[in-house]
Amino acid sequence: MKINTKTTLLAIVVTLVYSVCLVVAIFCALNKIQLNRLFFILSEVAYITPIIYITMILNHLKESKSIRVAYWAYIVCDIGMIVFYIMTKPSGHSIGTYLFSRILALSITLILIIQSFRIKNPILVYPFSLYWIGLLMILFIKLIGWVTMIQKWTVKIFQFSLIAEILLPVSMLYILFQTLKYLASEKVIESPLLKTDDEMGEY
Repeated sequence: MKINTKTTLLAIVVTLVYSVCLVVAIFCALNKIQLNRLFFILSEVAYITPIIYITMILNHLKESKSIRVAYWAYIVCDIGMIVFYIMTKPSGHSIGTYLFSRILALSITLILIIQSFRIKNPILVYPFSLYWIGLLMILFIKLIGWVTMIQKWTVKIFQFSLIAEILLPVSMLYILFQTLKYLASEKVIESPLLKTDDEMGEY
């Protein structure tokens, strides 16, 4: 897939779909309404697709291989964990599974924050970093809520973490709109060169 205005706009539409899915999921979670597996899969596809796209943006920018590997590692782990949960449906009391998935997610997210600050493009470095900082905050809040296990405060912590997840699509939209800005700046740089070539051809 090429990185251009059309594909970036498509990624924005997918992110908006994920935003709607997330709002529905939060509403259902707060009201203890069960969602079916199809909705769960749709939400995951809408979540991971823009992340795959911004990873391809890093390829387009020819960023460091270690940065790109970190992003692909997150994508593989996220898809792997989703498949695992769909296939096995672990109990909410599966302490080992929960801790492993949370610690793995936190570890990779920390690596992604460090790697994102290494992005050389000045337009995209902070939007990319902000996304993972937001995710780290959400994961940390959820982990604290699980560790405390104090009924009253745990419920409030988890409710807050659910609402805080809105930061993810907002941050992703920030990345994608900044990508549009970068693509526009690329065209501005290229245009004078093309014009000069045309003018030279006239003589």
